[in-house]
Amino acid sequence: AIPSRINEARIADFLEDMEALDLSSTFYCDLYRLPPAHALILERDALRIWRYWEPEPPVTLRLKDNAAFAEAFLEVFTGAVRDRLRAPPGKLASMLSGGMDSGSVTAVAARLLHQAGAPPLPSYSATSAAPGCVETRAIRASQTVPHLAANDIALEDFPTLADEVLHLTQASGEPFDGHMAMLRAVYLAAHKAGITVMLDGAGGDTTLLADDMVAWRLRRGDIIGAWREAVGARRFWGEQMPSLKTFIGGARYLVVPEWLRTLRRRAGAGAQQRRMDQASLVDPGLARRVNLAERRAANARHVGLKLDGRCEDRRAMVTHPFITVARERYDRVAAPLGIEPRDPFLDRRLVAFCLALPPDQIEHDGWPKIVLRRAMAGVLPDAVRWRSGKEHVGGQFEDAVIARFLTESGSSLTAGLQPFVKSDRLAMAESPSRDAKAVATRTTMIYLRSCLYP
Repeated sequence: AIPSRINEARIADFLEDMEALDLSSTFYCDLYRLPPAHALILERDALRIWRYWEPEPPVTLRLKDNAAFAEAFLEVFTGAVRDRLRAPPGKLASMLSGGMDSGSVTAVAARLLHQAGAPPLPSYSATSAAPGCVETRAIRASQTVPHLAANDIALEDFPTLADEVLHLTQASGEPFDGHMAMLRAVYLAAHKAGITVMLDGAGGDTTLLADDMVAWRLRRGDIIGAWREAVGARRFWGEQMPSLKTFIGGARYLVVPEWLRTLRRRAGAGAQQRRMDQASLVDPGLARRVNLAERRAANARHVGLKLDGRCEDRRAMVTHPFITVARERYDRVAAPLGIEPRDPFLDRRLVAFCLALPPDQIEHDGWPKIVLRRAMAGVLPDAVRWRSGKEHVGGQFEDAVIARFLTESGSSLTAGLQPFVKSDRLAMAESPSRDAKAVATRTTMIYLRSCLYP
């Protein structure tokens, strides 16, 4: 009984990459999402929505040493994994990337199944045969974990799944899910094997998110420790985080007062707005209709984090809107294939435990998730525990789907998008240019049009 009227404001959100602006709107007017940790009940003619959970302010946990923290974490984490293993025989599997989060979930799940006398845990990994692929090398190390039945979705074999992945993308009706080609391929392969429950570790990046540790150590007078954090960040993330710049960035919270930083932001707001307008894909008419400037401001308020080394309230970090929209994407991509994703990192007991950790048990000497790395000693190979960076092959899977779309598309990529997108950016999307900006614009147009007009 609800008319299928497109929500133009949400189209602007997509074109501006503001997925997490709110946690209730959709691409259709009068259709809404239920916000996280909320419940809904309809009684007669009354609709009631209420929040049933939010994390409590933590009391900082005090233990004798790093080993005690790692042991305590492993106990809670193991319980979180154990409680997500319930599934009919042969229906449970786990995603396995080359990172710490899914690797830890998979290793602990495999150990628990082995102890219970259950068959090996199937794991599904997106890999590449390209020489020197860091992600694939780390996956190979993780696949040595005992009691695993490893399965690869190789980039080189992806054409056998590409048509089905493309169809799933076009049928989704959700442009924000367009770039989930790699996950769609993994879920599709698992679905073909009869899997209905898939473990993953997507929540690790927020449950174990650190504050600005350089600023935190400087506030405690630990200048040497702060420099070690800056050097460690350079080691982990590479050239994009030069040590000196990271150190100075953390120090500014001590030497520049908040009122001055606020004044500088306000002084530059006009110029920043003009730069955003110039770079935006949004048609000026649509921008006026949805009050784009206010939506940008609301988005900044909603997703902004105050990382200044005070660690005053990590609850805003752990329950950040980005993890909500990410989990919604996982669910939407898995649901058409009859798969239920489960993420132990969002277990409420684990969230409460991590909120109570001292900051230097979250990150130390530039190593993120340090308590998890220590807890996985003897569980996960060191090549994965101490891997730096976050390279993966997701972009290559996305490129393959886009190439398939361009090959099979018999119509304009931009037809029907004139009310929403600037004319010069539409022309750029239709051009054959391989310039990075043109490719990015073309990809955005494909996701928007294929979901609006499947």
